[in-house]
Amino acid sequence: MPALPCASAVGEVPPAGRHEIRWSLGTDWFLVVGALHGLLAMTLGSLFSPWWIAVCAASFLFKTVRVRPGEAYLLIALDDRIEVRRQDAVLRLSGACWMTQRWLVIPTTRRVLPVRRGRLSAQDFARLRRAARG
Repeated sequence: MPALPCASAVGEVPPAGRHEIRWSLGTDWFLVVGALHGLLAMTLGSLFSPWWIAVCAASFLFKTVRVRPGEAYLLIALDDRIEVRRQDAVLRLSGACWMTQRWLVIPTTRRVLPVRRGRLSAQDFARLRRAARG
């Protein structure tokens, strides 16, 4: 599959109903994924067995070790959905997006992508939120 051209290149305009947004992992990714693993570990550890805390800790370590420093994603906000690409691959969504006023969390088959409002322009964040609702 050919790579998508960057919509921010000079003279290029994305097709109607499609907006491309470049995004990469940052410290917010580690904080959100760590919080999700911690919440899951405490819940399973208190309900079933303390061994679940070790399982969740190992899962978090495995996820963070596999992160590449310059890992970049292309978030495409379509009219009715969000499409996530990494290099030439389209990542399937593994569930519904979670939203708050400041965060949009996009679960994919490879990564959970927490998009913080402060890392994007207000217009791009609003486009992603509208696409996640659709």
